[in-house]
Amino acid sequence: MLDETFRKVLIVSRHGIIMLWWLIFQMLYTDFADIAIFQGSQISSCSTNFTRPASFSFHPPFLNFSAPRNMSNLKRGWMYERLDGRGGILSSFITGVNNFIQYACSQKNRMSGDNIKCPCKKCHNLKYMDVEMVKYHLFQYGFVENYFVWKYQGEEDAIDEMYYVNDLHGGTQPELGYDNPYRQMVLDVAGPNFDQGEEILNQICDLGIRKVTELDAEEVNRRICKSCGWKKQSIFWDLPYWSSNMIRHNLDVMHIEKNVFDNVFNTVLNNVDKTKDNSQSRLDMVNYCDRPQLAKDSNGKYPKAVYTIDKEEKAILFNWVKDLKFPDGYVSNLGRCPDTNTKKLYGMKSHDCHVFMQRLLPIAFRELLPSNVWQALTELSLFFKDLTSTTLRVDDMERLEADIPQILCKLERIFPPGFFDSMEHLPVHLPYEAKIAGPVQYRWMYPFERYLGTLKRMIGNKASVEGSICEAYLMTKSTLLFSHYFEPHVMTRNHNVDRNDDGGITEDLEGNLSIFTHPGRLWGETRKRNLSLDEIKAAQTYILLNCEEVEPFVRFSLKFGVQLVILNYCDFFLFSSTAATSK
Repeated sequence: MLDETFRKVLIVSRHGIIMLWWLIFQMLYTDFADIAIFQGSQISSCSTNFTRPASFSFHPPFLNFSAPRNMSNLKRGWMYERLDGRGGILSSFITGVNNFIQYACSQKNRMSGDNIKCPCKKCHNLKYMDVEMVKYHLFQYGFVENYFVWKYQGEEDAIDEMYYVNDLHGGTQPELGYDNPYRQMVLDVAGPNFDQGEEILNQICDLGIRKVTELDAEEVNRRICKSCGWKKQSIFWDLPYWSSNMIRHNLDVMHIEKNVFDNVFNTVLNNVDKTKDNSQSRLDMVNYCDRPQLAKDSNGKYPKAVYTIDKEEKAILFNWVKDLKFPDGYVSNLGRCPDTNTKKLYGMKSHDCHVFMQRLLPIAFRELLPSNVWQALTELSLFFKDLTSTTLRVDDMERLEADIPQILCKLERIFPPGFFDSMEHLPVHLPYEAKIAGPVQYRWMYPFERYLGTLKRMIGNKASVEGSICEAYLMTKSTLLFSHYFEPHVMTRNHNVDRNDDGGITEDLEGNLSIFTHPGRLWGETRKRNLSLDEIKAAQTYILLNCEEVEPFVRFSLKFGVQLVILNYCDFFLFSSTAATSK
């Protein structure tokens, strides 16, 4: 079982830095985990088109993270971690320098006799020196900046294979072998979902799958993949820690939740071209699911399924959505989404689907669907709600990991087989990833897509996308810096009115009571209505209780008894104020 020390640490998690995958990563790769450049290293992939409807293709900068040169940057982080903080040289740096010297000496066509070019900060690959002097310079000054590809020593820009021993650990790569002290701990936490990277890598190598950087990779892999499920060997396997990484491919909860919601909502509303309840699915339900009641009748029509709603129920749902009110910034204006003519919802973004899935779906379908259908959809809604909590408990994630297969089984007994595509299968893996990697708010795509939207709005010239973004970014940072030097009353980016300013216009006329000087703004059209006596008395009481000028008269009124004053406050105030004024 999991060690009690880690169990205590991982009971509650609010950040991924204390989750199990990072703790084990620090144990197995101490030197690598201490390097600051890699502590926040991650790759975010998104389908954002920066050029919008441009007439040419553009490759976003983040796609370059998968290039072989960037892989060499990750593998050679030791080059710029020379000192250990106490004046000594790290063992990883010494091992890396020895590997560098060994490789440079193997490239005879780039040597001058027995000398090689020195890539230290002092020489900048301009001088030939003997091996011992190059070692001394590297230990003394370190490598020149950004020299991840050793081109002056004969290395090509694309690196096809690891020609040097594992640089980070002195020639040994930690694996989860049977003699590894952390093997049982990892397997206990990971459970049956955890596939050891070493086993996967060995399987790929045994099949002969080529890396994508090799020349004949496409032809060879196309022939091999016909008999197995592997199509290529990723270049990420070149990273020394990749085979023992517990989370190699993080699933995006945002897109999974949206796709699940779209499938559920379009099927329940029976939207044409988007519903999973079509003629082919009805045939599957009759042939494979033993539901003859859903077959085509003698008139050539399909009967209504229990998981769909009719037009009258759609009208009830749409009117309810139009009348919904939310706090400012909680969700977009859902009232504009329903179209009563086509009986569809338009313009719902990912965050709108997120709110509807977790907060509104159980309420919306409570009276419109049968109890068994509503219960299964409610359990699915609560699953995503618990999964996206900002504070995670290991026990809760283990409960969700056991519940989600049962929830999907309930849905399989209700919806047609075509409903369950790959997206409906992925929620099975989400609790395991949350238990290992931490809360989803640090891993899903919302912050990345929000920032990519900011970059898209910076583009003024589609012919020079990168230049437009750089210019707008510099302008934004410059104006933010200069705003600190303005007077406080000047409206700047740092000092501005709220997004929904309800200050209105106030008139500070002489003789006005303070109760009538609060800022406010009229809302809606003007209507006239006579107030009842109770409403007039309530308004008078509110004004008298919230007006600073009335406080002296209130203190005078309290002399006659608190209970008497409260029961007849307005009349008693008129009497007491007249008596106080006469004195």
